[in-house]
Amino acid sequence: MGETIVVDQNDIRELEDAISIAVADYIRSYADLSAVMHKVAGPGGAIGGPLAQELLAKYTQKEPIFEAIKTELVNAESYMGDKGRALARTMNSISGGLR
Repeated sequence: MGETIVVDQNDIRELEDAISIAVADYIRSYADLSAVMHKVAGPGGAIGGPLAQELLAKYTQKEPIFEAIKTELVNAESYMGDKGRALARTMNSISGGLR
C-alpha cells in the first residue's frame, strides 16, 4: 500500500515564502548584473575596446536565458500561490465537514 503524505498549511506557506524570496532575490540580482554590465562594458563604460565589446556581446547573448529563468520563477511563484490557496480551501472544507 502507498504511503500517506501529510501536508500542513504552514508547510505550504513556508514553501510559498521561500519561492517569493527566491524570485525577489533573482530579479534584484539580475537587475544589478545588467546595470553593472552596461555601466562597465556599455557605450562610454569604464572599459572600452574589443574586450568590452566581447564581454557585452557574451552577456547580451545570455540575456534571453536570464529572462527565461525570471519568467519561470515568476510562474512558479504564481502557481504556488494558486495551489496553496486551493489547498487551503480544500482543507477548510474538509475540516468544516468534520465538525
